[in-house]
Amino acid sequence: MLSNRKKFGLGLMALSLLGIVGATASVKAAEQSTVRLTPEYVRSLHEAVKNEDYNTWAALLAERPNTEEFATQETFDKLVEADNLREQGAYAEARAIVKELGIGPQIVEHHQYVREQFRLAHEAVVSGDYATWSDIASQHPRAEKFVNQETFDGLTEAYQLRQDGKFKEAREVMKSLNLPFPKF
Repeated sequence: MLSNRKKFGLGLMALSLLGIVGATASVKAAEQSTVRLTPEYVRSLHEAVKNEDYNTWAALLAERPNTEEFATQETFDKLVEADNLREQGAYAEARAIVKELGIGPQIVEHHQYVREQFRLAHEAVVSGDYATWSDIASQHPRAEKFVNQETFDGLTEAYQLRQDGKFKEAREVMKSLNLPFPKF
């Protein structure tokens, strides 16, 4: 049985890998697109719905392939309704509309993909498999800044330090890696 300190250490390692894998999944989901699903792009879509600006929303969606059937005035009106319901605290009703539009299953599928990529990246670090970790992590939008043998060695060192109960040392190794996602 793992002690609370080891569980915490594994959690810290999981968070660092989740940053890589979360971005990887977003990149994978947008692979077929000419426009990346950046936070700015998603924010722009949300702002268009919030401002009830169909033309902007439709123009943003038109930049992505296979959105013609989704980018209708009817769909937009339902999204506006769902957003208004959410603002009023009617979360169940808002979720029902989003589910009716078929958005819910895509989100669940995306989260399942993220969890699987995280599991694979974690296993690669634990087993010392640089090639697998590199394949997964290299899909991150800023991969050129951190996907290298040095970063991988640091992740495996931090993991081993945590296994040995040296949490402070592991945290210092993680900080020194300058990974492009939130520090802990």
